[in-house]
Amino acid sequence: MIKINTLSEEEIDKIKINEIDLSSRIKNHLVYRDIKTLLDLKNFVENKGINGLYQIGGFGTISKTKVIELLNHAYPNLQISESKYTFN
Repeated sequence: MIKINTLSEEEIDKIKINEIDLSSRIKNHLVYRDIKTLLDLKNFVENKGINGLYQIGGFGTISKTKVIELLNHAYPNLQISESKYTFN
């Protein structure tokens, strides 16, 4: 098993969703929406926001949390979280 964060960004972008250690349910939902690589997933979240994952049928809070963990691990400079907004 290769750790994602040891690869270059170009190599990370090309990793297929089916090759990642995620539940088969999450993988199936992503691939069904034509999100086949980590780059596709990153672009989807950048365009639709993390809550855009709820548009994918069968996606809930646990699945969304797993995707956030995956993207933060694969792309540490991206830093995706539940919300962009904070207040004091």
